Amino acid sequence: MLKQSKDKHFYIRINIAEYITIILQMYPKVLLDKYSNEIMEYLKGALMDTNVDVRRKAKIAFIKY
Repeated sequence: MLKQSKDKHFYIRINIAEYITIILQMYPKVLLDKYSNEIMEYLKGALMDTNVDVRRKAKIAFIKY
């Protein structure tokens, strides 16, 4: 899923940010620790996305993280 984060269609990037937020809400941080590097790399890129909606959703995911 994170490989799709650089897709040219902004609605796919928005959906990924929403999925990450849901995952972060549902699973304990301990279970997600092995994916922490991938999540952080995704968030770094998404927080600088050209689309304002992607950035907004990524900020929500970042707060949950």
